[in-house]
Amino acid sequence: MPSAHHEFLTQQGASFAKDGSLQHFGSPFENAFAYCHHLSVLTIIGEDAATFLQGQLTCDIREVEQNEPRFGAHLNLQGRVLFALWVIPTPAKNGFRLIVPTAMVADVQEHWAKYLMFSRSTLSVEQELVVLMAPQSHGEPLTQYLKLASEALSHNDTWQHFAALGNHYFITHTKALEAVWPDLLTFGTIGGEPQAHWWDIAAGLAQIYPGAHQAFLPQVLNYDLFQGISFNKGCYTGQEVVARMKFKGQLKQRLHHISWPEAVTAAPGDTLRNEQGRALGQVVVSLEYQGKLHALVVLRRDHDLPQQLNDTPITPSLEALPYPLPEPGK
Repeated sequence: MPSAHHEFLTQQGASFAKDGSLQHFGSPFENAFAYCHHLSVLTIIGEDAATFLQGQLTCDIREVEQNEPRFGAHLNLQGRVLFALWVIPTPAKNGFRLIVPTAMVADVQEHWAKYLMFSRSTLSVEQELVVLMAPQSHGEPLTQYLKLASEALSHNDTWQHFAALGNHYFITHTKALEAVWPDLLTFGTIGGEPQAHWWDIAAGLAQIYPGAHQAFLPQVLNYDLFQGISFNKGCYTGQEVVARMKFKGQLKQRLHHISWPEAVTAAPGDTLRNEQGRALGQVVVSLEYQGKLHALVVLRRDHDLPQQLNDTPITPSLEALPYPLPEPGK
């Protein structure tokens, strides 16, 4: 049976795909906000919460404790990303909130269950918390309307907010969101999952979804370029592989944003090849926007752009990332 909040969203004109994902409220793109139905909020609370996360994630939890939002990844023993997430303190300062793709929540629970057995901390899925996303142009006015501070991380009795990589994120209870919905529309229209994906792609933020997990080192996803990896925090799962690549290896791949005009869709994990069929990289996430297929892809940096997706020809163009890439090999 649909929840009361699901019925509320339907009354506001929400369009859902067959898989249940919220697509939009009338317009997929060019919205002021995105209702992130595809993201879940988890909390981890307890005496060992910080210690636990410090031993599981690539980012430095000590920085999060200083009110710095961080994007981090949990790796397998081979240093490949199993899932990635945003980490912020809970408003009550007794734990942490994790923003995770809903499709990866079961993976988080499964992979961390064996470690949590020995930790004085508890992981919970917050079913009644929702995430709203906005670019700088609309996120800043909304912080003022909600009487939130404009710094990177702030909260009041019902809302929590942080800004990172050019976008704003707002976390609140379903009832609190419903109460201000008419006021939100005075700022502009509200989108859904495609709008949020587009802002992620434009920001160069490669979130991990099924099909792309256990395929990439965090450095090739550019997590090291926005403090998603700490190289001096100490041990965490997969840390030795990450450190070896940093200090002794040569990084031959990096995340890029490419697009192509052909009606050729891509899925996480799809292979990009040159004309001779040699694999040059893989798709991490993709989205059709303004008549093109846009994708964040991991590519070898010593080759030209790929000419095939799997076995289908494409004519890709390189799109700009909002941050500079290091010299090849670094």
